[in-house]
Amino acid sequence: MTEKRMSAGFDLKGGETLRLYGIIDKMEMLDGGKIRVVDYKTGKTYGEKTKPQKEDLDRQVVFYKLLIDKYYAENRVTEAVLDFVQKSKKTGEFEKQKMMVDNSDVAKLEEEIQEFAEDIISGAFLDREYEKTKENEDF
Repeated sequence: MTEKRMSAGFDLKGGETLRLYGIIDKMEMLDGGKIRVVDYKTGKTYGEKTKPQKEDLDRQVVFYKLLIDKYYAENRVTEAVLDFVQKSKKTGEFEKQKMMVDNSDVAKLEEEIQEFAEDIISGAFLDREYEKTKENEDF
């Protein structure tokens, strides 16, 4: 499946349900009903990115697993591929980053979502100090 729009409920500790949304570039069906997620990327390849940029990509892949597994109500995503559609400036080659995503990665992300949601619902996020960057200086 390509360009698959998905949404799933995410139950918060306070009893509320948060709706998660995403658009999956490509889902490849594997044996046993398992799924490989493919996400196409432009710009710098994985090997050219900084550590924080790599962490953001890793989190995105984990989010896709969370979303898809909640959508199907079962553990279906076993791997993901970040497929970079532009050649690396370092190697001159196209790059694919294959990643295995497990349930411990998802549990960590779920806890982060719970914490952020609690901060927003309670208003506690207004009291937090955030690092001012060029991207967020207007906010």
